[in-house]
Amino acid sequence: GSPSFPKEELAWFQAVVAEDPQLALDWLGKHSQTRLGREAAEFLLSLLLDDGAEEDQLAQAIQWVNETMPEDLRATRLFDLLEELVNEGEQALGIAAGELGLKSARADRYPESNYKLHGRLGELLLPTDNRKAWGHLLSAAFGLPEDGMINLNLGRCYEADGKKKRAFSRYIQALVKEESSELAMTALARLDAELPPDQR
Repeated sequence: GSPSFPKEELAWFQAVVAEDPQLALDWLGKHSQTRLGREAAEFLLSLLLDDGAEEDQLAQAIQWVNETMPEDLRATRLFDLLEELVNEGEQALGIAAGELGLKSARADRYPESNYKLHGRLGELLLPTDNRKAWGHLLSAAFGLPEDGMINLNLGRCYEADGKKKRAFSRYIQALVKEESSELAMTALARLDAELPPDQR
């Protein structure tokens, strides 16, 4: 019979050598489910970040990263990607990646990925959308009730909402965890001075 050559792999390596995002995108449109699909999606996102691409292009690349991951690892990967994007100064895209990850979180092989995503999203949304942040943090606390930063950020939500007794309670829970103890102590000292004497 006629020999069969991996033409899609040749096309991929040509795209890599050219460092052309459009070639990588075209390749993904045809071959995303082959063995090099995940590498291609990550490469496309890296190229676009380096080039300072438009947000809609980056969002499309994030979608490709999601689609080329195994379904039971998508939430895990997108949690890591959220952190990578936030560290690159792309907070809005990081939040979008986290919200995309939540869609696959219940199928993830690591159940804590769901709660970690909720917790980080709540923390990121806290300065701009207290109500939405509270929803994420409450979901996170359901799965990780002893997490120091989740309790600390829930306390911040309640404090911003004027619910000082609830905030105080969450800060107490954050106080006993190393990662949040110093911040919780500062918050408790501030709140203690504001509470009525019969509640202090």
